[in-house]
Amino acid sequence: MLLWCYEGLVPKLLFPEAGELSILSSLGWFEGKEQIMVQLLGLAEIGFGLLTAYWHRKKWTIRHLPMASRCKRQLVKDRTNRRSSN
Repeated sequence: MLLWCYEGLVPKLLFPEAGELSILSSLGWFEGKEQIMVQLLGLAEIGFGLLTAYWHRKKWTIRHLPMASRCKRQLVKDRTNRRSSN
């Protein structure tokens, strides 16, 4: 959680010249807008870290995430059963 905040703040917002900008420049996806994209990615990482810290050990996530995992496993199981029966 704190690592996401650190990775969003230090290499992307405070010191983007250290490598993040060169990585985005070499991709060529955001020509001329690399600085803005690095800042947006940094803010997104900080937001993800804060959300993770907020939801960490909340009753809702503990109760519902395993249920979602069971639903996904059941869907995969149903798909493989349909493929094998056809």
